[in-house]
Amino acid sequence: KARNLLNQTVVVNQNTTMKTGISTSTIEKAFTFGKDTSGNYAVSNIINGPASGASVSMPAINPNFITEGGIHNHSTQTYDVPSPGDIYWFWQTHHDNIDFNYYGTNGANTGAEYVFTITNPTDFVAFPTNYPVNTYFDATTQDWKKTVSIGKDFVAVENYFLSINKSDEESKELAMAFVIGKYGMGIGISKKDTNGNFQPIFVKEIATQIPI
Repeated sequence: KARNLLNQTVVVNQNTTMKTGISTSTIEKAFTFGKDTSGNYAVSNIINGPASGASVSMPAINPNFITEGGIHNHSTQTYDVPSPGDIYWFWQTHHDNIDFNYYGTNGANTGAEYVFTITNPTDFVAFPTNYPVNTYFDATTQDWKKTVSIGKDFVAVENYFLSINKSDEESKELAMAFVIGKYGMGIGISKKDTNGNFQPIFVKEIATQIPI
């Protein structure tokens, strides 16, 4: 369903426009989409984030259509993969509008496109209770705090993939998929392939025994 929504002509056209100049942009941009009263898909205007490069917000409600999701650009100053802050933003937007179920991210460095979808509504509702933002999220680095469980696991998985010659971007992508799954955040992360399909990313921890 996410693929079908994000491939709607009006959504594709607005996303193409928004991505113009993304490889050199220092600000984040966003727009939202949904169905109007006639059942046709519509999009909002493109919203520019602050000049400081800080995160751009996606309004949960639009007066012209029932908002079902949104897409935003990461700037050249951040990694392509959605950040922990994006997960908290997604939760807040969904909390404000239960129809907001798709949260897209365009990367400026590799051109990667991601989408968060809700895979377990109960777990997603409980996400900020289980993992309070002030405890787990570092607003300065826009990353998981490295002193807590999620942050420690994220760094360990990222370093593992770096050690087997994965790029910085892919290592962060795989580490994010790992902690999303391990900690039961109630969402899934998918990445657009060369055919335009969004493929889910899973990283599973496998215990091994070392022979004595």
